[in-house]
Amino acid sequence: MKRLVLAAAALAAVIVVPTLASGPAKVALANKNVAVANAVNVQAGAEELTTLASVDLNKGLKHRILLVSGTATTIDPCTFDIEPVVNGVSAGSLGLSSAHGDLKFSAAAGLTVSATWGLDLDALELDHPGDFLGQPLHVELRVVNHSFTADPSTFAGSLVAQLEKR
Repeated sequence: MKRLVLAAAALAAVIVVPTLASGPAKVALANKNVAVANAVNVQAGAEELTTLASVDLNKGLKHRILLVSGTATTIDPCTFDIEPVVNGVSAGSLGLSSAHGDLKFSAAAGLTVSATWGLDLDALELDHPGDFLGQPLHVELRVVNHSFTADPSTFAGSLVAQLEKR
């Protein structure tokens, strides 16, 4: 299979408690094939592609799948998408779909969108020579707020990137 597309997307209404801290926080792990980041109070303006969280992996390896899992939570009445970006290559160029959330017309107190995407690094290297194999992998989770009535909207989120053998 050349690429694995959106593996799982789940929507769930949640109650969110605002925190005082803001911005991204990276978590250091002993395993060089896994990276984790969390963020709170990230402002996303209407129709702006905003980085919610980012992580770095040492390098892309042959015969590996890059799994990217991301979540975004808001209490603002907006519609939004989340999507991964790897080494500056957008989700659409990677053959991936974004995950969508709509709290604008809901009576819920908050909304969390989560998704997991899988990317075959060997296949990506064929489409983008020299960009993935043997190179450091910079993975971002981006959010796009599609609501001008909730401009800006505030998000919290998390990102996990890991390399697994095929």
